[in-house]
Amino acid sequence: MTAKSDLKKISRRLDFWSRLIVVDLLALILPLLLLPIIKIVGFSEFIEDLVKALVVVFIILNFSKKSFQLWGAVSFGFLFALSESILYLSNFWQLGNLSIFWQRLLWTAPMHVFTVLIILYFSLLNKKLAVVGWVLALAVHLIFNWLISI
Repeated sequence: MTAKSDLKKISRRLDFWSRLIVVDLLALILPLLLLPIIKIVGFSEFIEDLVKALVVVFIILNFSKKSFQLWGAVSFGFLFALSESILYLSNFWQLGNLSIFWQRLLWTAPMHVFTVLIILYFSLLNKKLAVVGWVLALAVHLIFNWLISI
């Protein structure tokens, strides 16, 4: 191995970690930033999945390797669900039952990861198909919310 190829590998890894940090920070703050918009407009699934699609298309797809894209998508979906559940923590505290927090996280984390992966899959096929991925992710999110409300 030459020094030049070693530097290229290091650069790629640093690029991955810096992008992953941005994606993870976005996942943690977006639910808080979206909360006032959702309170005014409603349609939480529409807004959340639109923002997730934008993150996939504009940040995650720019990761240099497919494995990095997959890792970024899973990380983003999980941390988005965690942050959203933490926002609801005061409701659980008022109910006096913090186990609801863990139940909510157990159900919403896989759903958010799955919806981000749907968007990523279609975006990887063709960036123009990100819209199809977003619509399918929205459908999954709506069905999920309907099922848990029954």
